[in-house]
Parts: sequence; structure tokens; C-alpha cells
Amino acid sequence: MTEPAKPESAASLAINGGPKAFTGKCRPFRPQIGLEEFLALARRFGLGPEALERIHAAVSAADLPEDGVFLGRFGHPRPDETEGAKFEALARATFGVPHARAVSSGTGALHAGFVGVGVGPGTLEAAIDVVQLGKLGEVVARFRAVSRRIRTQLRQFKEVRLQKSNDEEGWIGYQIALLPKSVELGRKIAAALKAEGIPAHCRGLQRGLDWHCAADTLPVSLTQGHTPGGSVFEDPRYLARGGKAPAYGRGTCPVAEDLWTRGVYFWVDQWWTPADCDAVAAAIHKVLSAYCTPADARKAPP
Repeated sequence: MTEPAKPESAASLAINGGPKAFTGKCRPFRPQIGLEEFLALARRFGLGPEALERIHAAVSAADLPEDGVFLGRFGHPRPDETEGAKFEALARATFGVPHARAVSSGTGALHAGFVGVGVGPGTLEAAIDVVQLGKLGEVVARFRAVSRRIRTQLRQFKEVRLQKSNDEEGWIGYQIALLPKSVELGRKIAAALKAEGIPAHCRGLQRGLDWHCAADTLPVSLTQGHTPGGSVFEDPRYLARGGKAPAYGRGTCPVAEDLWTRGVYFWVDQWWTPADCDAVAAAIHKVLSAYCTPADARKAPP
């Protein structure tokens, strides 16, 4: 690990034209979903050992996109959404409905819908999950090692603190959170970290739908049912006892809303090398020492 750096001035920050602290060049290429998962699907299609060997010989991890294939519909799915759009169009035609949205092949609602037309739940996702679960222990260990190497190098500052873990045994560490004293400081820190090469984010005071916030989620998930009268708050037994539907809104969970608003969050990469971790820690110190006051010489707990 590197020695603690000296305090930086704001002029040295990349956001102000200074050198970028973290480039991520040391990170090796490791796809999240790669050749093993692809071969698992091939086995599910019933291909024999000889065919699987030919596929293995013809395809390698180098043939995949830079960060592998991301099969989730949210974010930036890879490959693109062409097949998802085809699936939705086919579902609209099959069920005779004007709208259809693909969510997950594992949901009970989707399975129940397809049973009406004689299509049972598939096991393609299970073929991938078997391989992924086999890797889980190693994945968790890598995340913990990366996150702890970064966290143990962070100095303490008066205006910001590192989010603590209340469950070290269950903590994975795929995300690091800094909690500044104000939203304004949080936005400054996030912008400066991003310029240094760390994809940090601070939500700030922006409004709009955010499913991370109880004020936006609970009115949908708790006060509405799938059928008329299906909500617990519409149950006659609840109403007969004087029960009323809760009014969810801003301020329902004030502590959580405050931390989510001013917190600075960024994901760590399980494949970061020790040199990458040291560079990330140095970048964080560079930014915090430029905007904040050192508390003392002690390091933050892991």
C-alpha cells in the first residue's frame, strides 16, 4: 500500500486541469458473463462433448465485448435490446394486447401468463445461474479484498465520513459511500472524483421519480393491489377497525432520504489490482484533502 499523501490544493485536481489520478490501466479483462455461461447454454440445448469442444476451441473471452455480456434489461444491456423488442412484439401478438413489457423470465406473473398459451417456464436462465452461483464465493472474496484495501487507506476528514458497516461478516463491499456534511459538498466531491477517473455519483436535491426512495416506491408497492380491493389498506377488515391508507411522501424516511441526497457513492471493480486500489485511494485522498479539513492522522476502520 502507498504512504498517505500530503494534502492537495484545489488547483491540483483533474477537474481544474490537474493530472488524472486513476486511469484503471492495470485492471485485467474478466467478463462477468463469459464463455462458461455460453457453454452452459449450449449443453442445455443438448449438444454433445465433441460439439462443445469445437465451440470451446473456436470462441474465447477475447471475442466478447470489453466488459462481457450484461443480460439485464436495465442500464445498458449488451447485446442491444433488439431481441427484447422482438420478444415484446411477439408477446403483444400472442396475447392480443396493445402493450407488453419484458421484465424477467423468472417472474411468477410472466410464467402464469404463458401457461394460458401452453408455454412452460424455461431453464435457460437456470443454466447460467448454475455457473454464476459456482463463482459466487470467489466474487465476494474479490469485492471484499478490493474494497478493504481502498477503505483502510482513507484518512479521516472533519466534513465527511466513510459509511460504516454494521455487519462485517455479511458485508460484500461492492460499493463505497462517503457522507459529506452538505449536499453542496457532496456534489463537489462527486464531480471531482469523476474527473479523477472514479465514477462517483451524488443525487443532490434533484426531484423526479427515484425507485431508491420510499416516497416514490411505497405508494406503488404497498397501497395498490394487482386487482380492485387487493391492497391491504383496502381490506374491509382493516377499514372496519379504523385503518387508514398511509400518506407516503417526502419526509417518510428522513434519515435515509438525507443520506441518499448528500451521499457520494461509487462502485468498485472486483478485478481491480492492488495497484488500482492504491490509485483509487490516492484519488479519494486527493479530492477530500483539497475540499476538507484533515481530522487527525488515524485511518478510518476497514
